Amino acid sequence: MTTIVPPIGISISGIQSLETAKVTIKNDAGIAFIFNQKNPKYIDPSKANKISEVVSKNVRTCGIFVDPSDEEITQCLNEIDLDCIQLNGNESKDRVEFINNWFSYYPLEAHLGPDQNLPSKYKKARKVKRQIIKAIPVTTKKDLDKISIYENIADGLLYNTNNSEIVDWSIFSELFKWENPLSNEHIINERPPRFYGIISGKINKENIASVLKTGTKSIDISSGLENEMGEISTEKINSLFKYLHNNELLHPLNR
Repeated sequence: MTTIVPPIGISISGIQSLETAKVTIKNDAGIAFIFNQKNPKYIDPSKANKISEVVSKNVRTCGIFVDPSDEEITQCLNEIDLDCIQLNGNESKDRVEFINNWFSYYPLEAHLGPDQNLPSKYKKARKVKRQIIKAIPVTTKKDLDKISIYENIADGLLYNTNNSEIVDWSIFSELFKWENPLSNEHIINERPPRFYGIISGKINKENIASVLKTGTKSIDISSGLENEMGEISTEKINSLFKYLHNNELLHPLNR
């Protein structure tokens, strides 16, 4: 009998060094940079760009912002070409819609003044849409009601459980209803954005199996991989992925 295990997309947020980025990439995870200066994992966009230029071009890079101004996003994108902008603040529906309309294809000629050229980072106008993700803080099932505010405005949603010490992961189970929980079979046009939401929080090898039981295909991890200094630990990254592989939680297996 062959059991198909759904491939899980994992990203590591709070990357601040090339070493950590390389270990993340080696484990086939995406990388996310934090551009909120109040966060201890903040990284300058120019440094983030140097890291992204060294690692594989096939790696998805995300930038995390909290209630950013237009100038803040513009200055960041002039330094680093992000695949995704994640909004972790109290951005309103209208604000998320504006950011999606204005920055998802930045830079275009429409963004430039009469005598302006494209930023030096870009050789030509962007052709591929940059994804805009809205984070929703989730402590109880009631918080999932906020989904309806953003799901037709943002390209994707992230369910942030970082502020909850004890998470009842079962509250997410109704969101991720696949045709077959052990396959990727689905009709893409019939699935609402909430279905592709990312679960984020204090996730580590002690609780990740419970998270996966929700049926989610995407996980974002940061604080669950911190060392005593509050930095992302390469040892914990390797340990997590070793656990996932040893327990056959990432790849197809034969029985």
